[in-house]
Amino acid sequence: MLTPHACQADSYRSSSQFVAQVSISSRLPSVMLEELESHVDEVRCYDSSVHLYFRTVETLKHAHEELGRVAGFVLITSHQGCNRDGERDTHLSAFY
Repeated sequence: MLTPHACQADSYRSSSQFVAQVSISSRLPSVMLEELESHVDEVRCYDSSVHLYFRTVETLKHAHEELGRVAGFVLITSHQGCNRDGERDTHLSAFY
């Protein structure tokens, strides 16, 4: 379910902002890629895969340890080439 909220502009800005809250129900764990952006340099989406390019080897190892523990997960993207601008998409994923 997506619940959009429009916020009033503050005194420093002349336009309003758009805020959304995303709620999903899934039997699989979910990863919202936007929350990991500070650790990822690049995201490339293809027909049957999503490639994440982590900034450091340490971050890659940590992601592999955490996500390698589950058989699959839902990856939620909001990135150029993965979905239309301003939209999100879900990808059934496994970490390799």
